[in-house]
Amino acid sequence: MTSLLRPTLVVVLLFAACGSEGTGAAGGGSGTSGASGTGGASGTGGASGMGGAGAAGQGGRGGAGGAGAGGAAGQGGQGGAGAGGMGGAGVAVELGAGSEVFAPVAEGAHVTAMIGPQGSPMLIFALRARGVLPGDPMTPSESDPEGRVVCTDAAGQVTAQGQNKRGLAPTSQPDVFVLSNLWTPLYTGAPSGQLMLRCTATITDASGHMASDVRTVIATW
Repeated sequence: MTSLLRPTLVVVLLFAACGSEGTGAAGGGSGTSGASGTGGASGTGGASGMGGAGAAGQGGRGGAGGAGAGGAAGQGGQGGAGAGGMGGAGVAVELGAGSEVFAPVAEGAHVTAMIGPQGSPMLIFALRARGVLPGDPMTPSESDPEGRVVCTDAAGQVTAQGQNKRGLAPTSQPDVFVLSNLWTPLYTGAPSGQLMLRCTATITDASGHMASDVRTVIATW
């Protein structure tokens, strides 16, 4: 009977051994699957790639920010322009005529002289100024602006000259003022005549802002 049991025991042992090996193989396969799962962790490395893309995106936004800074610099340029407007560039004067109001005088226009108290012909000019300290036309003071007109003939000789320091009268425009009734004597001994003059008008205020206007007129007396 012992001899009959030995083959059976051998078969059982062999079956057990085969079953163990099969389980080990399955376990190994699972382990391999687990390793493959580690490969999935390599997919986390792919997530790292997303992080890189995100960093690049932030960099792009940074570049846009730099462009914004450039825009701020552009505003500064406008400010500079504004600051220039507040200085000499914003000051202007126009030569005209008139004893009470300003009348524009075109280039080459005829200007009729008045006979002054001493019998001499005088041109009555007016200045219209912008961007100057106007002073007070009702209360004379040292802070009043000064208007001046100097006229020369064809030979460059000063033929008429006049100046007046007083406050400027306001106009309907808030930054525009007028200096009228600027008497400018003509240096001529002729009782009557006509003369082409090149006249330069200048306005200077208490802050040193100055502007000038040059035009040709034909004086008649």
